[in-house]
Amino acid sequence: MKVEVQSLCNRIFISHNRKGHRAFAVFLLSFFIGIRRRGVSDMRCRSPPLHLDFEHFKNSDGRYLW
Repeated sequence: MKVEVQSLCNRIFISHNRKGHRAFAVFLLSFFIGIRRRGVSDMRCRSPPLHLDFEHFKNSDGRYLW
């Protein structure tokens, strides 16, 4: 009887261990998918912001650059 109880406990520990590994694998997979998406989106050509006005840039002295 002791052997059956020990084997039942081992099964419980193995199932908990598998759940932990599965959660960790899902986390890693989602993390790598996020990195790949960000990497692909960073390679695209980006347009400049709409509020850029080159006539209104100031120097460190406070003077405007023309």
